[in-house]
Amino acid sequence: MLQLGVIGTGGPNFARLYEPALRELSARVCVVTVYDSVEYWARKVAGSLQIPVAHSYRQIIERSDIDAVLMLSTGWSGIMPLVECLRNDRPVFWAGDRSVAAEFREPLERELNASTALPVIEHAEMYSPASLRLQEMQASRPDPVESLSFRFAENGNLEKNRVARVRCYEWLQHMLPGYQLEPLLQPNQPPAFLARNPRQVSSGNSVPIRINIQPQQNPADPLLEVVTIQMEYQLAGTSELRWKERTSAAENWQTEDLSRDRTAVSRQLDFFCRRLVGGLIPVHELRARLLAESRADETGDA
Repeated sequence: MLQLGVIGTGGPNFARLYEPALRELSARVCVVTVYDSVEYWARKVAGSLQIPVAHSYRQIIERSDIDAVLMLSTGWSGIMPLVECLRNDRPVFWAGDRSVAAEFREPLERELNASTALPVIEHAEMYSPASLRLQEMQASRPDPVESLSFRFAENGNLEKNRVARVRCYEWLQHMLPGYQLEPLLQPNQPPAFLARNPRQVSSGNSVPIRINIQPQQNPADPLLEVVTIQMEYQLAGTSELRWKERTSAAENWQTEDLSRDRTAVSRQLDFFCRRLVGGLIPVHELRARLLAESRADETGDA
Protein backbone atom coordinates (compact mmCIF):
# COMPACT_ATOMS: atom_id res chain seq x y z
CA MET A 1 0.00 0.00 0.00
CA LEU A 2 1.26 3.46 -0.91
CA GLN A 3 1.80 5.80 2.05
CA LEU A 4 1.15 9.51 1.44
CA GLY A 5 1.99 12.61 3.43
CA VAL A 6 -0.25 15.65 2.87
CA ILE A 7 1.03 19.23 2.95
CA GLY A 8 -1.69 21.88 3.25
CA THR A 9 -5.00 20.73 4.73
CA GLY A 10 -6.44 24.18 5.44
CA GLY A 11 -9.58 25.51 3.75
CA PRO A 12 -12.44 23.54 2.25
CA ASN A 13 -10.68 21.75 -0.64
CA PHE A 14 -9.17 18.86 1.31
CA ALA A 15 -12.53 17.76 2.75
CA ARG A 16 -14.50 18.59 -0.42
CA LEU A 17 -12.21 17.24 -3.15
CA TYR A 18 -9.20 15.28 -1.97
CA GLU A 19 -10.46 13.33 1.05
CA PRO A 20 -13.28 11.71 -1.02
CA ALA A 21 -10.79 10.88 -3.79
CA LEU A 22 -8.40 9.30 -1.28
CA ARG A 23 -11.26 7.25 0.17
CA GLU A 24 -11.94 5.85 -3.30
CA LEU A 25 -8.30 4.71 -3.42
CA SER A 26 -8.23 3.40 0.15
CA ALA A 27 -7.54 -0.19 -0.96
CA ARG A 28 -4.19 0.97 -2.36
CA VAL A 29 -3.39 4.30 -0.69
CA CYS A 30 -3.36 5.63 2.87
CA VAL A 31 -2.46 9.00 4.41
CA VAL A 32 -0.03 8.54 7.28
CA THR A 33 0.71 12.15 8.31
CA VAL A 34 -0.34 15.74 7.52
CA TYR A 35 1.08 19.23 7.85
CA ASP A 36 -0.37 22.70 7.52
CA SER A 37 1.20 26.08 8.24
CA VAL A 38 -1.86 26.70 10.45
CA GLU A 39 -1.63 23.96 13.05
CA TYR A 40 -5.37 23.99 13.77
CA TRP A 41 -6.19 22.67 10.28
CA ALA A 42 -3.56 19.95 10.45
CA ARG A 43 -4.80 18.76 13.85
CA LYS A 44 -8.42 18.76 12.67
CA VAL A 45 -7.67 16.49 9.71
CA ALA A 46 -5.20 14.35 11.68
CA GLY A 47 -7.83 13.79 14.37
CA SER A 48 -10.44 12.62 11.88
CA LEU A 49 -7.95 10.23 10.22
CA GLN A 50 -6.32 9.20 13.51
CA ILE A 51 -2.82 9.94 12.27
CA PRO A 52 0.03 12.12 13.64
CA VAL A 53 0.68 15.75 12.72
CA ALA A 54 4.05 16.60 11.19
CA HIS A 55 5.87 19.59 12.65
CA SER A 56 7.13 20.84 9.26
CA TYR A 57 6.78 20.06 5.57
CA ARG A 58 10.42 18.88 5.58
CA GLN A 59 9.56 16.26 8.18
CA ILE A 60 7.05 14.75 5.75
CA ILE A 61 9.35 14.92 2.72
CA GLU A 62 12.32 13.39 4.57
CA ARG A 63 10.42 10.48 6.18
CA SER A 64 11.76 7.22 4.76
CA ASP A 65 8.38 5.47 4.93
CA ILE A 66 6.57 8.11 2.83
CA ASP A 67 6.11 6.98 -0.78
CA ALA A 68 4.79 10.31 -2.13
CA VAL A 69 3.63 13.77 -1.11
CA LEU A 70 0.24 15.33 -1.85
CA MET A 71 0.90 19.09 -1.87
CA LEU A 72 -2.34 21.08 -1.66
CA SER A 73 -1.42 24.49 -0.27
CA THR A 74 1.94 25.65 1.02
CA GLY A 75 1.21 29.03 2.61
CA TRP A 76 4.24 31.18 3.27
CA SER A 77 6.69 28.53 2.02
CA GLY A 78 5.63 28.96 -1.63
CA ILE A 79 7.27 26.46 -3.99
CA MET A 80 9.95 25.39 -1.49
CA PRO A 81 8.14 22.11 -0.61
CA LEU A 82 8.17 21.27 -4.32
CA VAL A 83 11.89 22.04 -4.51
CA GLU A 84 12.55 19.88 -1.44
CA CYS A 85 10.60 17.00 -2.99
CA LEU A 86 12.81 17.21 -6.08
CA ARG A 87 16.01 17.39 -4.00
CA ASN A 88 14.91 14.34 -1.99
CA ASP A 89 13.74 12.42 -5.09
CA ARG A 90 10.28 12.31 -3.52
CA PRO A 91 7.28 11.89 -5.89
CA VAL A 92 4.83 14.75 -5.47
CA PHE A 93 1.33 15.57 -6.67
CA TRP A 94 1.04 19.38 -6.82
CA ALA A 95 -2.65 20.29 -6.58
CA GLY A 96 -4.54 23.50 -7.28
CA ASP A 97 -4.07 26.47 -9.61
CA ARG A 98 -0.61 27.93 -9.28
CA SER A 99 1.86 29.67 -11.51
CA VAL A 100 5.64 29.46 -11.27
CA ALA A 101 7.08 32.98 -11.20
CA ALA A 102 9.56 33.72 -13.99
CA GLU A 103 12.55 34.09 -11.64
CA PHE A 104 12.01 30.57 -10.24
CA ARG A 105 11.56 28.66 -13.50
CA GLU A 106 15.20 28.21 -14.49
CA PRO A 107 16.33 27.13 -10.96
CA LEU A 108 13.32 24.82 -10.75
CA GLU A 109 14.16 23.27 -14.10
CA ARG A 110 17.71 22.62 -12.91
CA GLU A 111 16.34 20.86 -9.82
CA LEU A 112 13.98 18.87 -12.04
CA ASN A 113 16.79 17.75 -14.36
CA ALA A 114 18.88 16.59 -11.39
CA SER A 115 16.05 14.68 -9.71
CA THR A 116 14.58 11.21 -10.19
CA ALA A 117 11.29 12.27 -8.59
CA LEU A 118 7.96 12.12 -10.40
CA PRO A 119 6.40 15.61 -10.03
CA VAL A 120 2.77 15.63 -11.24
CA ILE A 121 0.68 18.77 -11.71
CA GLU A 122 -3.08 18.77 -11.28
CA HIS A 123 -5.15 19.87 -14.29
CA ALA A 124 -8.88 19.63 -13.61
CA GLU A 125 -10.08 20.44 -17.14
CA MET A 126 -7.68 18.10 -18.94
CA TYR A 127 -8.68 15.12 -16.78
CA SER A 128 -12.36 16.01 -16.53
CA PRO A 129 -14.98 13.43 -17.55
CA ALA A 130 -15.96 15.53 -20.57
CA SER A 131 -12.36 15.91 -21.80
CA LEU A 132 -11.62 12.18 -21.50
CA ARG A 133 -14.90 11.30 -23.24
CA LEU A 134 -13.98 13.67 -26.08
CA GLN A 135 -10.65 11.87 -26.49
CA GLU A 136 -12.47 8.51 -26.65
CA MET A 137 -14.86 9.77 -29.34
CA GLN A 138 -12.08 11.24 -31.44
CA ALA A 139 -9.97 8.07 -31.17
CA SER A 140 -12.89 5.94 -32.34
CA ARG A 141 -13.53 8.15 -35.37
CA PRO A 142 -10.41 9.27 -37.26
CA ASP A 143 -11.26 12.75 -38.45
CA PRO A 144 -8.56 15.44 -38.87
CA VAL A 145 -8.88 18.45 -36.56
CA GLU A 146 -9.22 21.86 -38.23
CA SER A 147 -9.38 24.13 -35.18
CA LEU A 148 -9.29 24.22 -31.37
CA SER A 149 -10.67 27.07 -29.29
CA PHE A 150 -9.82 27.21 -25.58
CA ARG A 151 -11.67 29.59 -23.26
CA PHE A 152 -10.97 30.59 -19.69
CA ALA A 153 -13.00 32.44 -17.06
CA GLU A 154 -11.59 35.94 -16.68
CA ASN A 155 -11.82 37.96 -13.48
CA GLY A 156 -10.20 41.02 -11.91
CA ASN A 157 -7.20 39.11 -10.55
CA LEU A 158 -4.34 39.37 -13.06
CA GLU A 159 -2.39 36.45 -11.60
CA LYS A 160 -5.42 34.12 -11.71
CA ASN A 161 -6.10 35.18 -15.29
CA ARG A 162 -2.51 34.36 -16.21
CA VAL A 163 -2.73 30.94 -14.54
CA ALA A 164 -5.93 30.25 -16.48
CA ARG A 165 -4.14 31.06 -19.76
CA VAL A 166 -1.17 28.85 -18.83
CA ARG A 167 -3.57 25.97 -18.18
CA CYS A 168 -4.96 26.45 -21.70
CA TYR A 169 -1.44 26.06 -23.10
CA GLU A 170 -0.99 22.90 -21.03
CA TRP A 171 -4.25 21.50 -22.37
CA LEU A 172 -3.17 22.37 -25.92
CA GLN A 173 0.19 20.58 -25.44
CA HIS A 174 -1.68 17.54 -24.13
CA MET A 175 -4.02 17.40 -27.14
CA LEU A 176 -1.32 18.12 -29.76
CA PRO A 177 1.95 16.78 -28.28
CA GLY A 178 5.06 17.86 -30.13
CA TYR A 179 3.25 20.22 -32.51
CA GLN A 180 5.03 23.39 -33.57
CA LEU A 181 3.16 26.64 -32.85
CA GLU A 182 3.36 29.64 -35.16
CA PRO A 183 1.88 32.79 -33.56
CA LEU A 184 -0.58 34.73 -35.69
CA LEU A 185 -0.03 38.47 -35.41
CA GLN A 186 -3.34 39.98 -34.32
CA PRO A 187 -2.89 43.38 -32.64
CA ASN A 188 -5.06 43.80 -29.52
CA GLN A 189 -6.52 40.31 -29.96
CA PRO A 190 -6.24 37.15 -27.80
CA PRO A 191 -3.45 34.71 -28.74
CA ALA A 192 -3.98 32.63 -31.87
CA PHE A 193 -1.67 30.14 -33.59
CA LEU A 194 -1.22 27.72 -36.39
CA ALA A 195 -0.16 24.31 -35.05
CA ARG A 196 1.78 22.00 -37.36
CA ASN A 197 2.80 18.38 -36.97
CA PRO A 198 6.64 18.27 -37.34
CA ARG A 199 6.48 14.96 -39.23
CA GLN A 200 4.10 16.49 -41.77
CA VAL A 201 6.29 19.59 -42.06
CA SER A 202 9.38 17.49 -42.86
CA SER A 203 7.45 15.52 -45.48
CA GLY A 204 6.11 18.71 -47.09
CA ASN A 205 2.50 17.66 -46.36
CA SER A 206 1.66 20.01 -43.48
CA VAL A 207 -1.97 21.02 -42.86
CA PRO A 208 -2.08 23.54 -39.98
CA ILE A 209 -4.64 23.51 -37.16
CA ARG A 210 -6.01 26.88 -36.07
CA ILE A 211 -5.67 27.48 -32.30
CA ASN A 212 -7.48 30.21 -30.32
CA ILE A 213 -7.02 31.02 -26.61
CA GLN A 214 -9.47 33.61 -25.34
CA PRO A 215 -11.55 34.66 -22.31
CA GLN A 216 -15.17 33.55 -21.99
CA GLN A 217 -17.56 36.28 -23.10
CA ASN A 218 -20.26 34.80 -20.85
CA PRO A 219 -20.41 31.82 -18.44
CA ALA A 220 -22.34 29.74 -21.00
CA ASP A 221 -19.43 29.74 -23.47
CA PRO A 222 -17.86 26.26 -23.83
CA LEU A 223 -14.46 25.65 -22.24
CA LEU A 224 -13.24 23.99 -25.41
CA GLU A 225 -14.48 23.77 -29.00
CA VAL A 226 -13.04 21.24 -31.43
CA VAL A 227 -13.87 21.45 -35.13
CA THR A 228 -12.89 18.54 -37.35
CA ILE A 229 -13.59 17.99 -41.04
CA GLN A 230 -16.86 16.23 -40.24
CA MET A 231 -17.78 17.12 -36.63
CA GLU A 232 -18.05 19.85 -34.02
CA TYR A 233 -17.51 19.15 -30.30
CA GLN A 234 -18.06 21.42 -27.31
CA LEU A 235 -17.11 20.96 -23.66
CA ALA A 236 -19.98 22.85 -22.03
CA GLY A 237 -18.31 22.20 -18.67
CA THR A 238 -16.13 19.59 -17.05
CA SER A 239 -18.98 17.04 -17.06
CA GLU A 240 -20.98 17.83 -20.21
CA LEU A 241 -20.02 17.10 -23.80
CA ARG A 242 -21.97 18.21 -26.90
CA TRP A 243 -21.40 17.21 -30.52
CA LYS A 244 -22.98 17.34 -33.95
CA GLU A 245 -22.07 16.84 -37.59
CA ARG A 246 -20.97 20.06 -39.26
CA THR A 247 -23.61 19.66 -41.95
CA SER A 248 -26.39 19.39 -39.31
CA ALA A 249 -28.65 22.27 -38.33
CA ALA A 250 -27.48 24.50 -35.51
CA GLU A 251 -30.01 23.07 -33.06
CA ASN A 252 -29.09 19.40 -33.68
CA TRP A 253 -26.58 19.07 -30.84
CA GLN A 254 -26.38 15.77 -28.99
CA THR A 255 -25.47 16.00 -25.30
CA GLU A 256 -23.91 13.54 -22.87
CA ASP A 257 -24.13 14.24 -19.12
CA LEU A 258 -21.06 12.83 -17.36
CA SER A 259 -21.72 14.21 -13.88
CA ARG A 260 -21.84 10.70 -12.40
CA ASP A 261 -18.37 9.79 -13.70
CA ARG A 262 -15.27 9.89 -11.51
CA THR A 263 -14.07 13.40 -10.73
CA ALA A 264 -10.93 14.81 -12.31
CA VAL A 265 -9.21 14.86 -8.89
CA SER A 266 -10.01 11.19 -8.25
CA ARG A 267 -8.88 10.10 -11.70
CA GLN A 268 -5.66 12.09 -11.71
CA LEU A 269 -4.69 10.93 -8.21
CA ASP A 270 -5.39 7.36 -9.33
CA PHE A 271 -3.15 7.79 -12.39
CA PHE A 272 -0.40 9.25 -10.20
CA CYS A 273 -0.54 6.34 -7.75
CA ARG A 274 -0.65 3.74 -10.50
CA ARG A 275 2.39 5.32 -12.12
CA LEU A 276 4.28 5.12 -8.81
CA VAL A 277 3.91 1.34 -8.66
CA GLY A 278 5.30 0.85 -12.14
CA GLY A 279 2.38 1.53 -14.45
CA LEU A 280 2.94 3.11 -17.85
CA ILE A 281 -0.15 5.31 -17.62
CA PRO A 282 0.56 8.89 -18.78
CA VAL A 283 0.51 11.67 -16.18
CA HIS A 284 0.73 15.45 -16.41
CA GLU A 285 4.22 16.38 -15.23
CA LEU A 286 5.87 19.56 -13.99
CA ARG A 287 7.92 19.87 -17.18
CA ALA A 288 4.71 20.48 -19.15
CA ARG A 289 3.78 23.33 -16.80
CA LEU A 290 7.17 25.00 -17.24
CA LEU A 291 6.87 24.75 -21.03
CA ALA A 292 3.38 26.26 -20.90
CA GLU A 293 4.66 29.13 -18.73
CA SER A 294 7.37 29.88 -21.31
CA ARG A 295 4.85 29.81 -24.15
CA ALA A 296 2.60 32.21 -22.28
CA ASP A 297 5.56 34.61 -21.88
CA GLU A 298 6.50 34.34 -25.56
CA THR A 299 3.01 35.28 -26.69
CA GLY A 300 2.67 38.24 -24.34
CA ASP A 301 0.55 36.60 -21.64
CA ALA A 302 3.07 37.25 -18.90
